[in-house]
Amino acid sequence: MSSQIALLGAVRSGRHALLRDLTPRLLGTDFDAQVVEDLADLKAPALVLLLAPRDAAGEQEDMRWRDRLAAAGIGFSVLHGDEKAQFDGAWRLVQPLLGQQPENEPVGTSARWTWSCDKCSDPGCEHRLFQDLVQGRREAG
Repeated sequence: MSSQIALLGAVRSGRHALLRDLTPRLLGTDFDAQVVEDLADLKAPALVLLLAPRDAAGEQEDMRWRDRLAAAGIGFSVLHGDEKAQFDGAWRLVQPLLGQQPENEPVGTSARWTWSCDKCSDPGCEHRLFQDLVQGRREAG
C-alpha cells in the first residue's frame, strides 16, 4: 500500500494540475498523490500540501481548510504561486520522502525558506499583504 501525498485547496487552486504533474514522478515509488475533497479522506498522509488560492473567491475555502487541519492537529505545507511554482515547491517537499536531495537548493544553505516578495509578482498575494497592512493600521489607530 502506498503512502498518501494529499493535495488540498480551493476549487481553482491548481490541485488537479499538480496531481497531473506529480503522478508521473511518483511512479514506482511508495507514494501516491491524491486530491482530497474532505478531511475524512486523509488516511495517515505522509505529506499534506495546501494550495493557496489564486483568486479572492478561493480565500474562504482556503481558510476553512486551514481551520479544519489545525483543529485536527494535522501539519501541512502551503504552496503559493502559479502552476510551475506550486509544482517546484511540492517537488522540493516530496524529494526527501523519496530519499533524494531537493533540486534547486544551493549546497550548504539553510533549508529554511526566505520570503522574496520583490520576486514573487503574484498580484493576489500583493493585494492580500496590502489589505493586511491597511487593516493592521486601522486596528492600531
